[in-house]
Amino acid sequence: MGAKEGRMNEAETQDLLSARFLARIPLFQGFSLAELSDLRSAMQVERKPAGSTIIRQGQIGGQDFYVLVEGSVVVQENGVVVANRKPYAPIGELAFITNRKRTATVQAETDCVLLRVDAEKVRAVIQKNPMVAWKLMEAIARLLCDRWAELDNRVRELLAEAPELQKRYAKVREEALSISSPKGEEE
Repeated sequence: MGAKEGRMNEAETQDLLSARFLARIPLFQGFSLAELSDLRSAMQVERKPAGSTIIRQGQIGGQDFYVLVEGSVVVQENGVVVANRKPYAPIGELAFITNRKRTATVQAETDCVLLRVDAEKVRAVIQKNPMVAWKLMEAIARLLCDRWAELDNRVRELLAEAPELQKRYAKVREEALSISSPKGEEE
């Protein structure tokens, strides 16, 4: 199956929505096959051609998120490329968990196949099985921690090249940690 081969047939679509396929996606590892089977009712397969906008920064009301199955996307904030995402990466998960406007624009760099996860339908699954909410939030929290660590490492590398910024960064980082950590806790 390929994004460039035209429309996917029903069998290919069902393969992407199978619990066994979903179990291979890092975001859904740790879910039982029964939980994944329930979650698949909240998903649909979408194809996006290269250059198309999947999510627009500042968009309000879009709580659905995506899992990139095939292709690659570019993530931009205020027109600046901040990340590239490859297959199995979730996209738009922040708006899903925070119910806030989109923080970035995501564009298809190549033809893409995505799983669109409908927020309202996920809530219905969670009503039936609250453990799904716990596992999903835990997986997203792990992902965000990994992204934070990656960003922190990239900033440290840049700061090593610009010593005068090190003190300013240390202060900003300390302020950010004090906001995100309960009193008395360090990283």
